[in-house]
Amino acid sequence: MTQRCGLLDLPEQEIGFEDLGDGSLIGIQHEGWFLFIPRDFPRKWPPSIEYLISPYTLLAHFYQERGLEGALWVYIHGRWAFFATFAKGRPLFARALELRDERELEERIKEFLSTFYQQEENYFVERIEIFFEPGAIQEDRGVSERLLLPVTFHQVDLQAYCDDPDLASYRIPLREPKGATLSINPRMVLGIGGAILLLLGGYDLYLRYRIDSYQEETTRLALAQQELTQESNLYQSKILKIQQIKPIVTQIIDDNDFLETRIRALFDLVPDDTYLFSFALDGERLLLEGMSRSKESFLGLHRQLLELYPKGEFELTRAAGGWYRFKAIYKKDRG
Repeated sequence: MTQRCGLLDLPEQEIGFEDLGDGSLIGIQHEGWFLFIPRDFPRKWPPSIEYLISPYTLLAHFYQERGLEGALWVYIHGRWAFFATFAKGRPLFARALELRDERELEERIKEFLSTFYQQEENYFVERIEIFFEPGAIQEDRGVSERLLLPVTFHQVDLQAYCDDPDLASYRIPLREPKGATLSINPRMVLGIGGAILLLLGGYDLYLRYRIDSYQEETTRLALAQQELTQESNLYQSKILKIQQIKPIVTQIIDDNDFLETRIRALFDLVPDDTYLFSFALDGERLLLEGMSRSKESFLGLHRQLLELYPKGEFELTRAAGGWYRFKAIYKKDRG
């Protein structure tokens, strides 16, 4: 069967949340976000391919279809692995990484996670969902144990998703539609001319009717203006009450900004080879739980946290694959 649809397997794809209006880019609007690709991208697909679909569009569809939060979504095609993370119905971070061979997939997953955890908006990845077309890769059942994360492989039929009506508006055509020729019949021209004359006569009657209606509307609006003046006095009273509440709201916002800055500073201390499973900041206490590649890496983090929380204790145990699992609690010293 001839395939009419292909995958847009270009690394030059970006995700944004507003239309850039850039003539050099094509913007494909999704629900709440845009996919941007170069307008002059190379047309390297066979003549039978009429349109393309982006792997990021497919990953967003899989995310919406399965409803899994906290996952890493991966689509593998040829020599490229396309990674994306999603939260609250929208993409957070996406990136394409080259695979010289399929054995590099595990390293590319680690590379993406390391970059993702350094982003301002991130979350702790709890599972990995990998999608591939028949023959693209061999499923590696041991990767879950090595990454210490559940990994699920899904074989997909690209053509079936290309033909899905729910995804039709996200497809990228490779060719302009052919124009149609218009044949004009003289009798049709005469008929259209007569219809236009009748339409003009009816339009004159319609204009006369609308003028009378506008005069009545003017009278009604004058009465409505008197009522609005009375309502305006009531709104002024409500505005005074709002101005009294505003300083309280401002103080709450300032407190939240201070807490956010404090949490971000703590996350900046975490080394690249250390991952947190849980993080709790409760008043003057800080609770951490996670995994570290080495004992020295965790102890370095521990010493830095003691500068902020002088009282601290931890439990460090060796885990599979040479990792170390830790639980730690820190407290402020009240003297």
